[in-house]
Amino acid sequence: MPVRVDTILGCMYYLVESRMVEDLEGVGLLVRRERDRLVSEMGRLYVFGEVERGDERRMGVDYFASGVEGNLERKPVRSASRPAPGISMS
Repeated sequence: MPVRVDTILGCMYYLVESRMVEDLEGVGLLVRRERDRLVSEMGRLYVFGEVERGDERRMGVDYFASGVEGNLERKPVRSASRPAPGISMS
């Protein structure tokens, strides 16, 4: 991996241009039950892996729009296939 994931810089590197940041904006201010419901209703499957950002490929986090790889505009080339905590795979 190009950047350590256990640092603030590493988190920023992997999340830059990720739609996850927009999806989860303000969610941390909600009570747990409301946050979990909202995230579950989004139905997103977030993945960590090699993603395409314009003309470049690099490691990052993004999601499959409906859990199907072909529906993602910036689709991951390889992924860990594990959802983020609290994300339902169904």
